[in-house]
Amino acid sequence: MSQAMQKRGLPRAAMSDNGAAMTATEITEGLARLSILHQTTLPYSPYQNVAPPNMWRPAPTHRC
Repeated sequence: MSQAMQKRGLPRAAMSDNGAAMTATEITEGLARLSILHQTTLPYSPYQNVAPPNMWRPAPTHRC
């Protein structure tokens, strides 16, 4: 996540699942210090697990 922030700047909000790693105090306080709104997904909601936008995917390599 830090590499993405360094490359693209700070986001206004970050969404994560309700896993222990993403709801830990270190993460929530760190995002609050950076003025980033931390949103978590609803429990048992697979419809919120959408495919990432194309800008986050690596560019395809074509061989001729």
